[in-house]
Amino acid sequence: MYRHAFTLLELIVVIIIIGILASLGFVAYSYQIEKARDVEAVRILSGWLTLVDAYYLEQGWQAIDTSVIVNNLRPAGALDCSPEYYFRYSTASYVSCGGGFVQLTATRCTSNGKEPQAAQARYVYIRKSIANNSMVMGKSDIRPNVSEACP
Repeated sequence: MYRHAFTLLELIVVIIIIGILASLGFVAYSYQIEKARDVEAVRILSGWLTLVDAYYLEQGWQAIDTSVIVNNLRPAGALDCSPEYYFRYSTASYVSCGGGFVQLTATRCTSNGKEPQAAQARYVYIRKSIANNSMVMGKSDIRPNVSEACP
């Protein structure tokens, strides 16, 4: 009676191929998880932007202070990296180019934030012109400069 079995070499080749496919799947999965975290940051920034618009309509641009809005809205610890958040949130506002600009930024925590930490800081931002009501949303590996909003 003749029996045919797999050789050790064939088994090792199959295990290596499975390992390669699993590592590729893990990289793609990690990328999708980070995209979902970015969406969470955009959702929070959009909520803050709505409050900035309401504040502007009530008080006018000259009185706008985005830090007041964010400090009243944010959950405790959201302005710094804490174990409950993946991002640290910040604001900037200034008057230039014939109008005012507001920039809301979420910075991915590289330490002290919710696990797992990012290998490098990433930025998600919303920049809005109060004067002409235009808005720019973006992601960057380099800290966005609010003065770049002026053409």
